[in-house]
Amino acid sequence: MFSTLDHKSFQGMIVLDKTVVSSHESKQKAGAPPNKTKPVKFLGAKSKSVGGCATCRHRKKKCDEVHPSCGFCTRRNIPCSWPPPRPRKKYERKNKIQNIPKSETQSENVSAIQTTSKQDVQRIESFDSLEENSKAFSFMSGILNSTEIDTKTSSLESIVPYDENDADERASVTTSMILSGIKTPDLNMDHDESYKQMVSFSPGLKEGLDKFTKMLSSEKFTYPNSAKESWLADKGSPFEILMDSQASGPGFQYNYFEKFIENCLNPSPSKFYSTNFEVKLAFKHMESSLSDKGFKFLEYYIFYYSNSITICPADSNYFVKTFLPLAYSCEPILYALVSWGCLMYHSQDEARVYLHKATSLMYKTIEAKNSKDKTYSDYQHFKEMCSFFLILIGWEICSGDTNNWYHLLAQCKELICKYGGFQKISEMSSHSNDIKWLISNFQFHDVFASRSLETGTFFLMSEYENVLEEDISYGIDPIQGLARPLNTILGEISNCSSRMKEERKQLEEEFSRSEIDSITYNSKRLAYYEKCETVAAYFESRISSCRPNKRLLALVKEESSIERHLTLFELYSYVCMFYVEIYIRQLPPKSIKLQTLLLRSLELIDILIDTVMMVSLPLPLLIAAQTCYMPSDRDDMRKRLQNVSKGYHIGNFARMVEIIEESWELNPDGSKILDWTEITHNRGWNLYVG
Repeated sequence: MFSTLDHKSFQGMIVLDKTVVSSHESKQKAGAPPNKTKPVKFLGAKSKSVGGCATCRHRKKKCDEVHPSCGFCTRRNIPCSWPPPRPRKKYERKNKIQNIPKSETQSENVSAIQTTSKQDVQRIESFDSLEENSKAFSFMSGILNSTEIDTKTSSLESIVPYDENDADERASVTTSMILSGIKTPDLNMDHDESYKQMVSFSPGLKEGLDKFTKMLSSEKFTYPNSAKESWLADKGSPFEILMDSQASGPGFQYNYFEKFIENCLNPSPSKFYSTNFEVKLAFKHMESSLSDKGFKFLEYYIFYYSNSITICPADSNYFVKTFLPLAYSCEPILYALVSWGCLMYHSQDEARVYLHKATSLMYKTIEAKNSKDKTYSDYQHFKEMCSFFLILIGWEICSGDTNNWYHLLAQCKELICKYGGFQKISEMSSHSNDIKWLISNFQFHDVFASRSLETGTFFLMSEYENVLEEDISYGIDPIQGLARPLNTILGEISNCSSRMKEERKQLEEEFSRSEIDSITYNSKRLAYYEKCETVAAYFESRISSCRPNKRLLALVKEESSIERHLTLFELYSYVCMFYVEIYIRQLPPKSIKLQTLLLRSLELIDILIDTVMMVSLPLPLLIAAQTCYMPSDRDDMRKRLQNVSKGYHIGNFARMVEIIEESWELNPDGSKILDWTEITHNRGWNLYVG
């Protein structure tokens, strides 16, 4: 992606089609126009058999589209005929996006080997010319020469002292829900009704929201066959199982379940097991308590939803890799996953029924375990409890909740503290990847909570870094990708900003109460501004020296996926810069610095918005939208938000759009220093923007 991406030095990491590259180079030298035909080389079926052979079309089955004879016809030794190719539509798109194949919108979790096209090579080489126009590319200059990123966090204690009581005060509003055995949250609360009663819109805000609603109403989302029903379709033969007298014991059952998980994490291009039969057989011991409909919702979670919210290769999908084995042995987690699948596939009301059963079962489990062991040393018990909390947090966020999820996060924090903190838990588990995933998941929600910008995160970022060393065995994080070091910097900026905000507020109160004279006030104010500049320079240095991990990058097989990961990394470096300018230097949206960052960020957002990286765009979109002040920029941003809403079906995203519209109303010309967390605070919201 970047100017330093040298294919020759990268051969050990990426397998390129040398004929494509050499052909591309020779034609460029001869001045001939680029060849528009892509080499046809597929392994496995696409999401749709648009270009399938006539035989497969007649059978209404998927075709792997291998030329000259597809796999189905070859296996049966029958003639394979192909219809004439359809004329392709031409779209006028920005030159930054035009070379990105539309197939990038497919899930990258099905890691079939694809031939690198000339357009992909051209897309990557084009970043050489972009370097001259983007200062942000300069900090990536050592990407392939460095062996690791620098993830060590330097202390800011000498500049801005940290108050350890901040996190405790923030969590004091909620006491232990499950650990102490008090009542669970009101899972039957109608979020929509309470939301309507709480919020009253001004005419200006209502007009803006109406514009956005009208754009969505014309194409109201319904799952298309390719998304909602294809995961139920016949995608291959079932497992070859000897259904004899020996295939009924508990040993066979768990061996089959392990094989089932293995195929979920490493789906074969020619065999992708997604039938209801496979799920029922894997969870055969639960067949008496879980209905057919429940199995259907679980199947949806496993084969569709868990893949749609991750940006990692399939073998790093810990939404399946960690949660599913726990669901096999822990009935509350099983029902929680069924509820999550039901919420995203069917109905929130019915999902609450499963969720209520999950919480009831977990409460009984907790009571039974607490009566036997009160030393908080049972690693398996912690893993089940922490996973259960994180699943409930994800459920609430998807439903559009703006409070319960944060209370659950506080309960999860309390659980972690009772077990001795991250370091002790990690040692207890022998530094297992499952624990790394749970800690990383918690960190992501901690950093991306609106409350963290107000009062700081629950844990210091250094506590996360001590146990989250990036290594090959863990793989690429499902929700943070390669950008986790930058998210750590975001957390540090949030903590620093909340402390400096208190210092600024205290200084203004002293002056307003006439406790200090103007000379003393100006002296303290100057010292404060100098501190702001020192802190800003410190974080700018951290951002510019941050690099993606080369060893993790080698785990990405497809060159187009490498490009997307690096683009996302650069975009989050811009988000960090936004944080520095907005929350440390206190610049208004209209400033030249923020407008420059805005335009550069929008270029990267437009590249990623139609890809699997869409799920990582809410925070960049929120920060960029807050910086838009020209009417044309705001109209274009509404279109981007509409585009994301069609593919990112998380309830909190709609809440985020409301915050954006209100920020535009409060800051019509971009001259005010406006913090979007003030809007969420006034509404009584704890908003998640990840």
